[in-house]
Amino acid sequence: MDAVAFPSLAAAFRREKILTCLIFQDDQLRVEHARSPKLRNRLQRLNSCTKSVISLLVGIALAEGLLPDIQAPLSVYFSDLLQTQSDPRKADLTLRHLLTMTDGLDWPEFGEWDCFAPMAYARNIPRFVLERPMVAAPGTVMNYNSGASHLLAAVLHQVTGGATLDFAEQRLFKPLGIRDYHWYLDAQGVPKGADGLRISTADMAKLGTLMLHDGCWAGRQVVPEAWVREATTPYMLTYEAIGAYGYHWWVGSLSGADPRDTAADDRFAFALGYGGQVIAVLPTHRTVVVITSELYQNSLRPLEILRTLIVPGLSRDLA
Repeated sequence: MDAVAFPSLAAAFRREKILTCLIFQDDQLRVEHARSPKLRNRLQRLNSCTKSVISLLVGIALAEGLLPDIQAPLSVYFSDLLQTQSDPRKADLTLRHLLTMTDGLDWPEFGEWDCFAPMAYARNIPRFVLERPMVAAPGTVMNYNSGASHLLAAVLHQVTGGATLDFAEQRLFKPLGIRDYHWYLDAQGVPKGADGLRISTADMAKLGTLMLHDGCWAGRQVVPEAWVREATTPYMLTYEAIGAYGYHWWVGSLSGADPRDTAADDRFAFALGYGGQVIAVLPTHRTVVVITSELYQNSLRPLEILRTLIVPGLSRDLA
């Protein structure tokens, strides 16, 4: 650990239930922490960081022509389910609404469901999601919805001919050297798009590095550069304590201001998972930060550590 740049970080890790942390700056390892040696290579629960991986796969599928565009209506993929719905607004739902979580469905995940969507118990998750009542017109309100993420996974499952895992492995994991992973499936064999992926902390850092370099890895454009930029554009600010939302990537600002109103060099993008899993990409500092933890009562604590301890250390180092 770099004790000069981050003098308080080790103590913070000891106080908190931080399992692992990696900080890469200019593609060089600056900080490595593991609560125990066995955690270094353990497959970590990404939880909702899985959503950000789904976004990357959608971008790749678009580039390969498997998806027409993000304005494609969901009726193309879920015609049988949507034909039975009485609310005509559901016919207007598109892939973009899912990516930005502006679907307008009644989904109290950050409310009465207390961060756990009961779709987990559903035999048919797409049916459960699409049968939720509408409370807003599509595209007007962002509300956190893990169901939207699983619908995107179900769409990918369709357009890849049921070979989503093979698609992910060949187009994303293999180019990055991610060999060891596990992705839980739903009852229909669809990879759980909201929270089902497990990979190591080191491989999480590879995803962050890919994003830092605009989708390029070892000279190969793995994810389209334009998609990386679109996915990390702050479209909606619903949860000020977290940040604005792009295409299944969160966007914050280093100054704490509204990321939609700040210069691009003040912004950073991040994936965030329940329990405090973070993949943060800080272009200004040419840095990737990965944190895994078990802070299920305070999932945002790693973000606070990032802002209060890690970013100031990076700023001192660049001064």
